[in-house]
Amino acid sequence: FPVTILPVCAYATGQYGIDGLYCGVPAILGQSGVESIVTVPLSPADAEALKQSAHSVKSLTDALSI
Repeated sequence: FPVTILPVCAYATGQYGIDGLYCGVPAILGQSGVESIVTVPLSPADAEALKQSAHSVKSLTDALSI
């Protein structure tokens, strides 16, 4: 089967410097769901923007968990 990479919301475990958070990332999907998150090179500005976005989501989810 050909491999298709799709943008999905997946649980990051260190990819892109994000750990323990669901976020939008490119991933390979299989019959059971996400097989792997694909790490693509990002410019420094894009990497910082992604980390900032993840930080904002984590702050919000932490606030809602109280």
